[in-house]
Amino acid sequence: MTRSGPPEPRSEAIPSRAPVGIHVTGDAHASEGPSGLPSECRWVVLYDADCGFCKWLLSALLRWDRAARLHPIALQRLEADDLLGELTPPERMASWHLISPTGERRSGGAALPPLLRALPAGRLAAAGFARFPKLTDRGYRWIAEHRSQLSKLVPASAKQRASQHVYQREQDRETH
Repeated sequence: MTRSGPPEPRSEAIPSRAPVGIHVTGDAHASEGPSGLPSECRWVVLYDADCGFCKWLLSALLRWDRAARLHPIALQRLEADDLLGELTPPERMASWHLISPTGERRSGGAALPPLLRALPAGRLAAAGFARFPKLTDRGYRWIAEHRSQLSKLVPASAKQRASQHVYQREQDRETH
């Protein structure tokens, strides 16, 4: 059966061609980010800035991430093009992407287990999703394909607050 729509990005672990390090300069803690963690301990989350539902979910993950290990970058930014250079523009926009501190990229449902392992108390959920990768990816695809309809269930005020939170976290990353 052929599938219409944008091509699915490859979700296996692929080294990103661009360095992922988040650089901080000008102080004694140059190897640390705003969280105080060394930049090599941080993860980049690439998301669709035009999707209110996506930002709402990302905001929840960022709140869970008390240590500020996750750094959002909108897929529409030039920096995302550098990080995802091996993907075509439609592949980039087909899903969210997670880049590990070592530069390894996971996309779609395959990104969920490593993301959850990076969060406090996320290991059990990560193990569950990792045990059923095809089901996890199917679930991710279903949500991605229905995000416009699902977005209608989230109040506009919640999406606005989430958008502000994601934007602030993205700016915090740039200023430190």
